[in-house]
Amino acid sequence: MKYLKHKDLTVILDFLTMDEIDILETYIGEAKWEESPGDEHFSNTITSPSVGQIAQGIRDRLKSTIEDNYACNLSDESLATFVKYRPGHGLRLHYDAVLVDDETGEEKIYKTFGGYPSIDISSTIYLGKQFTGGEIHFPRLDITYRPVCGSAIIFPSSMEYEHEVFPVTDGDRIMTSVFWHKLRDEKN
Repeated sequence: MKYLKHKDLTVILDFLTMDEIDILETYIGEAKWEESPGDEHFSNTITSPSVGQIAQGIRDRLKSTIEDNYACNLSDESLATFVKYRPGHGLRLHYDAVLVDDETGEEKIYKTFGGYPSIDISSTIYLGKQFTGGEIHFPRLDITYRPVCGSAIIFPSSMEYEHEVFPVTDGDRIMTSVFWHKLRDEKN
């Protein structure tokens, strides 16, 4: 695998195989996308058993890669939903460990989708070959990454890795994220 690293931010340029990309892109092209109330993005939960098996294998490889590169043990999470950013859609500046109320400034610690008490490591896998815009920007690190189909980005969910997604200008930016909790053990 081809890695780009800066501090604890890791980009794996060729995380997905060409076969995985082809299967997932076919599924995504035929999938029914749903708008979430209060969210401008569209999502698709995997319903195909065969695609679900492929997603589970990708998730297992992602978990193992993170555990090896970050010397930790992670919670069991699932890779089950794709998200589509359409033209004009992006994501405001945030970090994944907490939700900050815009009005009160109150912080709420996010749990993982699997129910673990905190999000410690964020990971995103990118699909979609035909889009412009949609770069992920980390202002505290002065890094901007333009997602490439088949790549993965991994980083701590802390404030130092606060990020935003610039609006997509053309096409559909498709991705899936998995948020992980570091289990407390002898590796940590």
